[in-house]
Amino acid sequence: MLTERMRKVELHLLHRDIDAVLEYLGNSKCMQIDPATIRAAELAEGEEEVVQARQIAVARGLTELGTFLSGPSIGENRGISGTAEMADAADLERAGELLSLGNTLIERHRNVEQHLKALRGTRDEVSAFARLAVPFSEIENLTFLSIRIGRLPTDKVAEVEQKLGGRGVLVPLSAGDRILAAASRKGRFALDGELKSAGFQETGTPANMTGVPRDIVIALERDLEKAEREFAEVEQLRLSFKATYGELLHALLRRFAVAAQINEVKRGLSTSKTVYRLAGWVPQSLVRTMLKDLEACTQERIAIRVYTPGELGSVRDGAEKVPVRLKHSGLVRSFERMVFSYGAPLYGTIDPTPIVAFLFILLFAIMFGDVGQGLVGVAAGIIFIHGKRILGADRWSRWRHFGPIFIAVGTAVMITGFLYGSVFSEETMLIPITRTLSTWIFGEPRDRFISLLPEGGLDRIFLFFGFTLSLGIIINSIGLVINIYNQLRLRRYQQAFLTKTGLAGAMFFWYAIFVGVRMILGGTFTGIDIALLFVPLTLLFCAEPIYRIVNRERPIFHDGPLSFFVAGFVEILESVSYYLSNSLSFLRVAAFALSHTVLSLIVFKIVELLHGMPADVVFQTLVIIIGNLLIIFLEGLIVSIQVIRLQYYEFFSKFFTETGEEFHPFALRSGV
Repeated sequence: MLTERMRKVELHLLHRDIDAVLEYLGNSKCMQIDPATIRAAELAEGEEEVVQARQIAVARGLTELGTFLSGPSIGENRGISGTAEMADAADLERAGELLSLGNTLIERHRNVEQHLKALRGTRDEVSAFARLAVPFSEIENLTFLSIRIGRLPTDKVAEVEQKLGGRGVLVPLSAGDRILAAASRKGRFALDGELKSAGFQETGTPANMTGVPRDIVIALERDLEKAEREFAEVEQLRLSFKATYGELLHALLRRFAVAAQINEVKRGLSTSKTVYRLAGWVPQSLVRTMLKDLEACTQERIAIRVYTPGELGSVRDGAEKVPVRLKHSGLVRSFERMVFSYGAPLYGTIDPTPIVAFLFILLFAIMFGDVGQGLVGVAAGIIFIHGKRILGADRWSRWRHFGPIFIAVGTAVMITGFLYGSVFSEETMLIPITRTLSTWIFGEPRDRFISLLPEGGLDRIFLFFGFTLSLGIIINSIGLVINIYNQLRLRRYQQAFLTKTGLAGAMFFWYAIFVGVRMILGGTFTGIDIALLFVPLTLLFCAEPIYRIVNRERPIFHDGPLSFFVAGFVEILESVSYYLSNSLSFLRVAAFALSHTVLSLIVFKIVELLHGMPADVVFQTLVIIIGNLLIIFLEGLIVSIQVIRLQYYEFFSKFFTETGEEFHPFALRSGV
């Protein structure tokens, strides 16, 4: 039940072996490299550093090419499944040839696309004002279009058009050298500059000329058609390039991604002229296998030292936290992210994940009991685990980890649904079965084992609320026990004994529950009860001076008597309200279970109201389907949030007073 034991491993190895060692560590994902062994990367010097820098640049170029050919999917960061090899000199040569071809295509595609975009913008601007009956000289004041009319040598027209690209258009106005030039306001400086360098002489516009000349629109449409044809040709070239070189690109990208990441790490490691030093945290269960593999990988040209956390001064002093790895499989492993999303447990403390998994399933099933709806959850879990073809590879990789959760929760929901007697919100289908079983078990027939319907009697509903309140008391108590145990292991005795979540607070909580139960059963509140409740509250009130006296620290009142009194009084009020609210909060479990039953009842009340109407069977079926879908998705989401909230605020708050550091091993990825 404790977090997995870790070891600090220090490696000293030759330069010739560093690539193979980092490649092994990245593929096995067994070591979290210690930042203390990393120095700031220096400027690349020497032949080896130049090769490293070139490999990194090539990897980034391949990523850009992959994104251009197929979108982000080729070039994005993804974990490598299995092993991945580092690029060699032959890969570097092949990648250079591929990038030479690809970059030419990328540049051409970018230019054609920009040209097409600029032409479309100019065309839209001109078309919007083509029929505007205002003096031509005022057009520029009304639009984002800049227009010039004048004389330009005919042998310069093609040259200016080429230099302008898509930033402007030239339209001949007569058989001579008279032209009209148009560009957007953004491109007017380029237009004026190119016209001036080509010898353009502006002549102005006729006084009676209105609107935008149609010749401009026609010329723009002609240029636009030409640009669209060119863009289609480039797109076809892109698809052909992908079909021809796609597999090679993907393979090279993986290999250079490995090389780039290894080189980035290697350039930052502490090193002498011949030896690298590398240290990091490794789970104890993986140490023996890792060391054996490293000795084989380097042909025993490696020096290794292994430390326990207690042997390191930085850990004993609190300057360094030991990373935490939770070792689970199957269903429990699926709940690890729920724990880490709140925080990592401290190293060497209790791993709460199995308890979290059990409580999540239990609380969800209590609030959401229905045989049919639970079956839907089981089916969804099976699809998440085995439905790669149905979901697609990308969606499946994201959702398959939730499969075991859906199956476990769905199964539990089916069990509580059977106890509640509900199948897809229908409350009578299981009555023959439950009557038979209840007669055999209890000696009398019952329509359902647990009744949350109003006709079942308010006493049963109140009893159910009492059950969920008791469940909350048990969950809170488990959290207290975990905290006390953790603090004792960490040798934090004040937190273990003299805090509201320590032994003093727990004794007050447990005895208050005992007194409450005794009074409900007909007992009385006595003076002894007052004394026994007063003792743990007094310990909480005087926690700081007691601890300072035990440890022989002076002064006893660190911030003065008045501050001690105020802090102690606030601590008592906070402790009482804390336990009261944490316990009553679990009444929401019964409330949501009741609301689920009421919603199911409403669905079939609507079905009954539709009886006798035209096509009543069709409408009744639709109401049942839509009603169940709303309950499954909307109430299922709300119940999930409530379960997580109860665990975070009522359970985790007892022992997650400080979070640790999650174990993040060095892992190679398929992109840069």
